[in-house]
Amino acid sequence: MLEYLPWAQSTLEKALEKYTRRTFSILDVELGGECNYHCVYCDSPDRKKKCIIPMDAFENLFSAQKFDWLFICGLGEPTYNHNYDILLKMLSLCEQYDVKCSIFSNLSNLTSELIHYIEAEVLYIFFKYDSPQTSTVKTLYGIESAQQQIQTVKGMKKYVRCKDNKTNLAASIVPTQLNYKDIMNIVEECVNANIFPLLGELELSGKGETNYENLRLNSEELKKIKDNTEELLGHEYQIPVCPSVISGIHFSSDSYITVDAFSGLSCHWFWLEEPKVNQLLQFNANSSLTEVTDVILNYRTERLKDIEAYVREKKDVGGAFGGCGGKIGTIFEQYLACHKEMRI
Repeated sequence: MLEYLPWAQSTLEKALEKYTRRTFSILDVELGGECNYHCVYCDSPDRKKKCIIPMDAFENLFSAQKFDWLFICGLGEPTYNHNYDILLKMLSLCEQYDVKCSIFSNLSNLTSELIHYIEAEVLYIFFKYDSPQTSTVKTLYGIESAQQQIQTVKGMKKYVRCKDNKTNLAASIVPTQLNYKDIMNIVEECVNANIFPLLGELELSGKGETNYENLRLNSEELKKIKDNTEELLGHEYQIPVCPSVISGIHFSSDSYITVDAFSGLSCHWFWLEEPKVNQLLQFNANSSLTEVTDVILNYRTERLKDIEAYVREKKDVGGAFGGCGGKIGTIFEQYLACHKEMRI
């Protein structure tokens, strides 16, 4: 079974095992909201927002503990403008401290520097791939350079590194009314190239709120895509649980340690709606890893009973595939199992 290494089951299991020992093994970072695309389902809240995470303090975390992964959140485009400068600094730290990095990207600025990090097995990329049709890409992404984007996507297969069915590249695919007929061709193309196809549902957030009714697929259409995907793959398909959701420390672009308000988990996008987050701590040069860890775990402890009640009531959202990071029920069950072993 093909897996994207950053979200592979073995990566998740390793991260959860460390979490039961009160160790966060992943850093999960929002860069700024800057982006050169204008996607009709964009969920980035502020395109002018720049990343102000202090890099000296951030590097102190690398020297304080061995982290396994740095995940760059999908808000804004990490390879664009000021974000790119910060990304290169973080990739340099990753190479120095033997940490792997996964990013979401539209591939509009695939530079020789980034290719170096791909080939060095430092950088792993989730890239947008919603259609091979120029007109559809123009409409979905709000860009004139649609053909160039498609060509770049098509060329990614030469950077594939796949070992033991774990690949370094994944395609982020959002089924909508505009690209519904393209989806299965994209999935098949990705599988044939050893690129993991990540089918994620439309989020009711940002521009997605405004355009949701015009873009969304109904449950029957989503189920058909899921059924066809499972027939192609020969096994059940759903979005894997992102290890960072449970085992990551989340940094907002304005340098706060944040958590999902309801659960205390490090990411909120599995809800498929406008985020509700709490700022726990301003991260700066005086912030220690112990302080950051304790403030997150204390908040999570306070929220455990509500999560347990949620699971007992067998609530779930996410339709056919689930949101970015996985399906809520699966995430919460694995999370609660960790806390039983942790006994905090």
